[in-house]
Amino acid sequence: MLSKYNIEDFELNDQIVKKSFDEVNRTIALKSNIKDVCALLDMKSNIDDVNKALSELHGSMELKLAKTDYQEAL
Repeated sequence: MLSKYNIEDFELNDQIVKKSFDEVNRTIALKSNIKDVCALLDMKSNIDDVNKALSELHGSMELKLAKTDYQEAL
């Protein structure tokens, strides 16, 4: 025989559903928006940019070391 819902059962079920919806809302809020991810990926440096920056840094360091060696030689 099936028992009927009473007010306590209904309230308990209501609380469970509310908690489930809250959990789903928190999960959705934490997920990344695909447009934001694409924008971030478009902004990231590519290999050529990184290699160029490293090459410029290396050249600056060589120039600085050469200048320091020259000053020490005097």
